[in-house]
Amino acid sequence: MLAFIISLLALSFLLVIHEAGHFYFARRLGVRVEEFGLGYPPRLLGKKIKGVIYSLNAIPFGAFVKIDEGKEENPQPGTFAAQTLAHKNIILLGGVAMNFLVAFFILTILFNQGMPASFLPSNFTSSISHRLTIRELEKNTPAMNLLKKKDVILGITFEGKHYSSPDLQQFQKIVQESQGGPVQLLLKREGEEQIVDIHPQFDSQLKKYMIGVGLSDQALVRYSWYQAPGQALRYMAVSLKELGGIFKHIKEVSGPVGIMVIAVRGFEFGWRYWIFIMGIISYNLVILNLIPFPALDGGRMLFLFLEKLRGKRISSRTEELINNIGFYILVVILLLVTVKDVNVFFFKR
Repeated sequence: MLAFIISLLALSFLLVIHEAGHFYFARRLGVRVEEFGLGYPPRLLGKKIKGVIYSLNAIPFGAFVKIDEGKEENPQPGTFAAQTLAHKNIILLGGVAMNFLVAFFILTILFNQGMPASFLPSNFTSSISHRLTIRELEKNTPAMNLLKKKDVILGITFEGKHYSSPDLQQFQKIVQESQGGPVQLLLKREGEEQIVDIHPQFDSQLKKYMIGVGLSDQALVRYSWYQAPGQALRYMAVSLKELGGIFKHIKEVSGPVGIMVIAVRGFEFGWRYWIFIMGIISYNLVILNLIPFPALDGGRMLFLFLEKLRGKRISSRTEELINNIGFYILVVILLLVTVKDVNVFFFKR
């Protein structure tokens, strides 16, 4: 329960920091901010300070900022509508900038203090000595009677070829290639080496071969304090390149329920796993909000770009209608993903 509460507060913080970015840059550029709220309405408490209502709301998650949008047809000083194109984009980018900084800070800490190798792509660095450790055993699987928690996989042999210190991707690839045939595991159990023969079995629901273990790579990658920031940026660049893979594996995309389950599980595996998940969620908020889709920051920036090309403003009614349609589409997608997450994480469907 404690892990759930802490994870919920941390996820909420990422949303608060996003809205704080919009708030900060709006105020710096002279745009009136009407309200900065913690949680979502209905309002429980509120106090007006220097023209801004700071509120505490009934739904205890996330935050929102209400700025004076003004009217595009007759923009008044101090409104969003009266700002230059550059200033509007700065305000819209304020949220993603804050999430980017949080993600960068977390990844920098991990690369300096010890980034678990399992989080890194196999080609990220060649200096990793992988140490796959069994953390979970699933019932009614080949692993249940042959393996034990805390077993360390030193190597795997398949069709006469031995792979020493395999990483997680390599191990999973060999299990799939076995097609149910025997694979041999070299284990370290309670200080002694053992060899175990095991036959992966096909999971009809997941449509892949499995031996029924949850693995973690205990190897850590460390860099000096001056190298860690560069590695954090490098990791973020690599993650961005792999963004297209989301569309190939759309069924694996998770919503709020799935994210909470993953965050809580990460908390149970240790601080490194947990803050890594927080960092990646913060970075994903950057990418998500930059997508040029209505109701997202990227969608509003797209409208500004189109206005610049056309040389005239898009009517407020048209923009509001498109944003509302986009918002409802996002709500429908969110509901569908939530149903999928509930089925996967709670009913194992």
